[in-house]
Amino acid sequence: MFKNVQNLNLLKYGGLRLFAHLHSATDDFQKVFMGDEEAARKRGVELFVRLGTNETGDFYEYRQPLTPTLQDLRAASPEELWYPLDAAPQGLANEMYLRLSALNQLKVARDQSMRADPTEVFWSDRDDDIDSTRVPLDPAISSFAPQGARLGVKGTPSLQDVSSIVIGVRVKENAQCAGGDACYEDLTLWVNELRTTDYDERSGWKATANARIDLADVAEVRASFDRQTDGWGELASTLGQRRQMRRLDWNVRTTLFAHKLLPAAAGWNIPVTLELGSQTATPRYAPNRGDVLLSDVLAQAPGAASRSRDALRRAAQTHTRRRRLNVRLQKTGSESPWLRYTLDNLSLLYTLTQRGARDPSSQVNDRWQWNADVEYRYSFQEARTVQPFSFLEELPLVGRLADTRFNYAPESINFSSGFTREARQRQDRPNEDPLFSRSGSAPSPEGGTLREPIRDTHAFDHERSFDLRYKPFDFVDLSFNTQTSQSFNRAGTRERFRLVTADTTYTTDPRDGASFTGEDDATEVATDTTGAGLNLDGDEFFVERNLNTYGPAQSFRRLFGAEGAHTNRYTQQFSASFELPFRESEALNWITFDDVSYSATYGWENGARGRDLGATASNDVNVTTGVTLHPQKFWRKFAFYRRLEEQQEAAEQADTEDGSPPNGAENGGDSGEDGSEGNGETGEAQDAEDAGFLDFLPDPVDLLRRTALAVTGLRDFSVTYRATRSAESTHVGTYDGPQDDTFSSGSHTMLGALQNEGPPLGYRFGFERRIGAGLRLDNSRLADQQYQLADDLNDSNELTARTTLAFSENFQVQLNWNMNWSQSSSYTNLRADEGATRTLTGSGASSVWTFSGGGYRDFVERQLGKLAERRAAVGAGEDLREGARLPLTNASISEDFRSAFASSFGSVGESGFLSVPLPAWQVTYSGLSEWPLLRAVTQSVRLRHSYDAEYASDFRTLTAGTDTSSLQIGAGGGGLDFEFLRAPYEGRRLSVQERFQPLLGVEVNWKGALRTSIKWVQASAFSTRPASREVVEDRTSELSLTADYRKQGLDVPFLPFGDLENQITFSLTASRTVERERDLRLGRALRAAAASSDPGSFDVDRALDNESDFVTPRAESTRLQVAPKLSYRFSNRVSADFTVRYERFDGTRRPSYSNIDGGFNVRVSLRE
Repeated sequence: MFKNVQNLNLLKYGGLRLFAHLHSATDDFQKVFMGDEEAARKRGVELFVRLGTNETGDFYEYRQPLTPTLQDLRAASPEELWYPLDAAPQGLANEMYLRLSALNQLKVARDQSMRADPTEVFWSDRDDDIDSTRVPLDPAISSFAPQGARLGVKGTPSLQDVSSIVIGVRVKENAQCAGGDACYEDLTLWVNELRTTDYDERSGWKATANARIDLADVAEVRASFDRQTDGWGELASTLGQRRQMRRLDWNVRTTLFAHKLLPAAAGWNIPVTLELGSQTATPRYAPNRGDVLLSDVLAQAPGAASRSRDALRRAAQTHTRRRRLNVRLQKTGSESPWLRYTLDNLSLLYTLTQRGARDPSSQVNDRWQWNADVEYRYSFQEARTVQPFSFLEELPLVGRLADTRFNYAPESINFSSGFTREARQRQDRPNEDPLFSRSGSAPSPEGGTLREPIRDTHAFDHERSFDLRYKPFDFVDLSFNTQTSQSFNRAGTRERFRLVTADTTYTTDPRDGASFTGEDDATEVATDTTGAGLNLDGDEFFVERNLNTYGPAQSFRRLFGAEGAHTNRYTQQFSASFELPFRESEALNWITFDDVSYSATYGWENGARGRDLGATASNDVNVTTGVTLHPQKFWRKFAFYRRLEEQQEAAEQADTEDGSPPNGAENGGDSGEDGSEGNGETGEAQDAEDAGFLDFLPDPVDLLRRTALAVTGLRDFSVTYRATRSAESTHVGTYDGPQDDTFSSGSHTMLGALQNEGPPLGYRFGFERRIGAGLRLDNSRLADQQYQLADDLNDSNELTARTTLAFSENFQVQLNWNMNWSQSSSYTNLRADEGATRTLTGSGASSVWTFSGGGYRDFVERQLGKLAERRAAVGAGEDLREGARLPLTNASISEDFRSAFASSFGSVGESGFLSVPLPAWQVTYSGLSEWPLLRAVTQSVRLRHSYDAEYASDFRTLTAGTDTSSLQIGAGGGGLDFEFLRAPYEGRRLSVQERFQPLLGVEVNWKGALRTSIKWVQASAFSTRPASREVVEDRTSELSLTADYRKQGLDVPFLPFGDLENQITFSLTASRTVERERDLRLGRALRAAAASSDPGSFDVDRALDNESDFVTPRAESTRLQVAPKLSYRFSNRVSADFTVRYERFDGTRRPSYSNIDGGFNVRVSLRE
């Protein structure tokens, strides 16, 4: 029996228990051993259990002899089945109780034995003789297993990561019949309750100390110490979360406020911080040995090992030491104006970090890094303005410009420059390390062993940025930002190569003493077979690349020499915001214009140094604007509309004041002042009764007035537009002359653009999208012919609109329009004589309505109509038709899909794949609680309804030379074969999604602290790829219920905290979801229709029938979820939650299942 598990960790357990039973239905044991139970136990059948990574190569194995039940099972009691010998009280005869610690001890003993082959099973006894042993284990096998049990190990299994468990029976080699032949015909093994026991409850402790010393206001010292032992865990942790390692951490941080030693009036701020720290973790188990204890590895190391036990322990640890120095320099409060503008706005920061680390995989992992940053920031407190057009004050029309103020000073200026230098050195731990080798001893020095190579990395970078914010006028806001990233790597290091052998490390050529020029030079020396060479094989040496770093002074001298800086990236950002000057206009106060926002980002990224592939230039432009109309403000400019509002307000006020039937019906028909008409039986009383009956019908005049005010009284109608344009050009650069191979990528800075170098200003500010051929490399001059010039342009647009119709305070309808479209153009073959090649792809999505379309039935009927038309035209000698007029072409499928599934006001755009949007809506009505019957039992009732549908499409342009195509529908004499003209744009994927979220929703707050909510949600989606000629249908329907009941008010004494107010809450959430997905095969249906002489006679219902060949169900499922929850709270002191969750799933694609989960959470607060 095989069982695959995932990451099963048995190291946290002490034992493994299993109960077994063995019998034979054919009395094989009677035949073999003639009823001798002792012989059957010793020379019969064994139980074996394998644990490991796999079943054959890496595993532990436990074997135990089994005692069979020889009597009739029908007559045996349960005790006799599991106690087949004598029902001894010390345990079951066939019970397995495996002490897991014996397994890793056996592996350690195997590894210590140099003669043991790890590819063979290493057993705890010498041979198959059950009375012989040779491996001392603690505890011994006899203390937990019956006589004859044995343990084995093969490969490198680990109890820390068990992924395979095998349980079976094995016939012992000495089990034979009386005649000498093995004769087992039937064996039955029962196994029960394979489980872990004896949880690892090793305890640990943790101690933490923190200290703080303040030396007046000059310095402060912070220190922390943390020590935890193996087996420690937090109070809230489970046993499985206990740590299996020892940790020792400490940290000391000292800060010296050097400016306190200077006069306070100087305004200096100079904090100097020095921090030291160390972290050491010692694991319980040896790294990379899985379940082998580190203490066992240390114990088996021989005394004459080249490393001490302390060195082995250090190799197993994860250790980190760090030092950090931080110095900040800043000054404020200068009296001199020049110092206030310069030094007071300048800040300097220097940071030095050194880190050394080792871990089981690396013996050296050191790193140092320093950062030097300088920043200048100045903000102008007040605007400096002038009135440049004041002289126009007396002139007509333009006189309004006289009040315009021009600000000649920027809002803020910010400049920062930073240098970062980092070096790292790493050396892996050798595989022959005693910590990882099977024997635990050092490798033999005979023949020598290559050490692990030392890998150096170095980075010397410079970042600088400039930021300017400027507001020249009240209605214009500008900002300009540049960021430059440069590499100083070549100026900061020199590359050297070393030849490393088992005995010697050569830094120079042993033949002539010259330095190695590269890896190939060193390799040639090592493999040289002449007398001067080393004559080494490839596995007897390696070439090591080292980096010698220069100091800061020498690095900066080299920076201005041949090894200059290399600019990696340059980014320029410009943004502008314009406020349109119409807000103060009385005539246009019903229109609110949003600010026009324009932002352009220019990017320049140089290619790798020395490859001369040019640079990559890009720009991104974002434009955002919008307008909000206030129709109600517009209509209120007219007197008739104001009178209409006054009439409606008066009618509503009259209804409010007269809350009962008219004509004095609320007084029971009382008479007037003279009492002459008060008998209650007159004709006026009867008229009042008739009028009360008519009150239930709406007043047509009032209804028309309300409708007119709701439609024309839109408070807001907002339209927002966002556009994004991006462009990228590759291989930008030139060569200096046709015969000169000197490469120049041009200037990327703003100064270069002003000097007519590099991309022009129009490209940098987003007004141009492509770089001219004069600034591009020639294909024939590129270093690698697999590269070619390319321009990539991307456009995206988003248009949204929204408004709200308020028919009353309780009845509102929110409308939303959405439309977005994008396209990507790629230009290649830019230098070809016949012109560049353009490839265009695009996509679009619009909010539409789907309920007015005919759906898939209409889609099929449209295609059948075109098929019938084409069938009728066969032989008529018609000219070549457009694809949209023929069935199953890309153009006709795209057109008919949109017409059948989506309703809109047509399509827009050159491609024809974008629909004019229609609004989605959300309807809310909250006036039901005012109805007479509901008013008595509810506090509020809210009805909700929402509808949203979207039509989305992906399309592309045709490639050159593919204007016509052919199509065959059906085969044989009844099929159709025709050619057609392809449309310039072809659909790739079309989809329509419709959502009622909800179709109907009711939220009720009942009197008595009960709240309920019922929602019915429906969604459907149809999608097609015209090339597949299939439609995928996906429908979802969900009915959900939520209920919440809360009761509070009972005071319970809870000493010493006084009376506690308790509260009980019961909530219930239930939902039922039904999903259906199927493929509607349009191509099959039309091929079947084409086989007949009259395609119009095809029954469309067959195309929708799940039992037909034209529909393939994908999946159907029903999911029921019920989740009650009970919460009980005593004030803020004690709270308890009890939850249960039931889920039932029935489906065709996945197996059905039922789940019940439950839990509770109790919280007690003892704070005063």
